[in-house]
Parts: sequence; structure tokens; C-alpha cells
Amino acid sequence: MSNKNVMHNLFYKIKTYIKMGIVLLCLILSAQLLADNLNSQELRQLSEDINSVEKKIINIKIESETWVELKSQADSCEIWVKTPVGSSVTAWFDRPKSKKGRIDINKETLRWVNGASDYIDNNYTIAFDGQFGRRIDHTNSFDNNTVNLNKGELSSEAPEDLIEGPYMMVTGRRFTLLFSSPANSDVTWSEFFRMASENEPSLIKYFDFRMEEFIGIECIKVSTEKGKGWGTIYWIDPTRGYSLLGYKSTGLNKDGSERVCSSNCVNGLNGFPLRLPL
Repeated sequence: MSNKNVMHNLFYKIKTYIKMGIVLLCLILSAQLLADNLNSQELRQLSEDINSVEKKIINIKIESETWVELKSQADSCEIWVKTPVGSSVTAWFDRPKSKKGRIDINKETLRWVNGASDYIDNNYTIAFDGQFGRRIDHTNSFDNNTVNLNKGELSSEAPEDLIEGPYMMVTGRRFTLLFSSPANSDVTWSEFFRMASENEPSLIKYFDFRMEEFIGIECIKVSTEKGKGWGTIYWIDPTRGYSLLGYKSTGLNKDGSERVCSSNCVNGLNGFPLRLPL
């Protein structure tokens, strides 16, 4: 046999082995993905486990510091710059499904458009004791000047900022208390997994359930893809009372590349039973 034929046969065998290796790798990965998918029984068990945790949550205190970072262009190499805009809050919340709670906005720094200064600091309290909603404005501050407001509002409903809006994230309420799920803000995570275990069409069609490691922790991953590149991912930590450990929403840039629209990650929130100071 000529050297040319020997080399041809050798290359043919190498190509064949590579193809077999690729097929085998694909089969292994497919089997792994199938193994990681949570079935109805596992989802039902998760629902029961999370529900038992929810029942133990009486009241919880959260202290939070947040700030806004900006960059001049949508460039992954561009450095994010911290701005003065942000807030420092202390919050107390009651058990799931309850609207009772209180948020002390110790300092909320906002951009002051057409104001006497570039920024203004607000200090106020919002609360709901199950019967009356309250908002008390304490002070406004700018350029070392403090204005004592000392005014309040009383209503028959919970203030909207207490149960919805940006303070759901700022206070960590959504992360810590299992108050809401991707399905609906009125649905707890235990109810969400129960609905999924019962093959609720709207959940099974749009959501994927599996186990995945996130920041070194084996988590329950709940994800939905609204279209190519568009989707939302939630990571739930079984070691921390099934609280939400991380969240990421993705979209597309003009060039078709994926971009992160918003993301949050909690490395540990401490909550403990106490009496709400309403």
C-alpha cells in the first residue's frame, strides 16, 4: 500500500473517531440536561417544602443600601461609574400574602431636575398596619440645608410603594420573603411550583425548571425565554430557606448580541422574628 493510501486511511479513521466523539458528547450532554429537568413529583415536593418555610415567616427586618451606576455607552469594556443617586432604608415585613409592613427611607438621593441643587435627599416613612396606610415625610435636604416637613397622609389602603414598584427590589422583599413569583405578584413560590407540578399550561409552555450551580451554590433555576435572546432567569437557594438568590433579565443589542437588561444577586439576607413598629 502506498504512503498516500496509508495517510488517507489514517485521516479517515481520525475523522470517524472525531465524529463518534462529538455524537457521544452530545448524547451525554442531552442525558445530563434531561436528568437536570425537574419532574412533576420533584416540583410538588418543592412546593410542599417551600410552603413549610413560608409558614414559619412571621416578621422580618431588612436593612439595605442601594445606588445607581451609569456608563456612557453600551460597551462591555466601559467602566460603570457610581452616582450619588441611591437610598438607605430599613424595612419590616409580615408573612406572605400580608400587606402589613413598614419602610423607613432614611435617605433617598434623587436627581433634582430644575431644582436649587443637582441632587436632593428625602427622608420619609411608609407603612400599613392592616387597617390604615401611612406616609410621613420627615425632611428634605440639599447643599447642607435641611427642611423639616413633618407632614403625613392617612389612607384606608396600603401605600403602593410598600407592595409594588422599585422598593420591592430595594428592600429585598421579593428576594427574602417569597412574596411573589414570575407568574403573578400575588402568587407565592410554593403556589407557583404547585401549579407547575399540576402541568398548568401557561407555566409548562414558557418556563423551564432544573438544578444549576450559581455563584458556587446548587440552586433551583427557573427560566423563561420570550424569544431569541430575550428571557428571565431566577435562581432559588435551597440552603437559605428557598429564598431567591439571583435574578437576570436579558435582551438583544442592535447587533443581535445578548445584553443584560437587569440583574440582582443576594449573598445573604438576615431576617428574624420581631414586632412590627407600626
